[in-house]
Amino acid sequence: MNTEAFPPYPGEHSGTALVLGNGFTLHDDYARARELRPDAEVIAVNEACRFYRADHVYSYHYGPSHLDMWFPRQVEKFGPGAVCHSSPWHAKDYVIPDEWGVVEYWWKRAGANGSSGWMATRLARLMGFDEIILCGVPMASGTYSDGNMAKDFMKAKVVTHYRRGIAEQTDFHAGVYSMSGWTMELFGEPR
Repeated sequence: MNTEAFPPYPGEHSGTALVLGNGFTLHDDYARARELRPDAEVIAVNEACRFYRADHVYSYHYGPSHLDMWFPRQVEKFGPGAVCHSSPWHAKDYVIPDEWGVVEYWWKRAGANGSSGWMATRLARLMGFDEIILCGVPMASGTYSDGNMAKDFMKAKVVTHYRRGIAEQTDFHAGVYSMSGWTMELFGEPR
């Protein structure tokens, strides 16, 4: 049992996880990462879960009432099987909401300064994955993967803030790689 989660998460993972963020590079990144690691587990973040079958969905939003937005799209398109995770970073005092909705496991230490894609990376590490490959997490100005405007990522100040948070969290860097963008510059490409 992994007691990093509440309730305790049954089991420990190893091997590779593909973390799918919803950045404009998602589809190309995912295709190339799948060629490299065809058997990797998938952790889809928020809206990215509507594009690819996931083993896990990381649902994050500053407003707890929004946590149920994405996971139902995964189930509707790909059927049951994925597990929904979140972190209570949105609450300053780390209170887990009384109404959990679709979230099955809460990971306090997954929440951090950085994007939701980075928080899912922390989740993957806490779950025990040895190698984590970021897809659609370029940490650069641009649109979402569906072409819609990503308001936060159009603001240089926000992108700089996220980058700084990710760069400073070195205890989660080992074994992380990225398929594109600034995160690839920071972590390198998978081989």
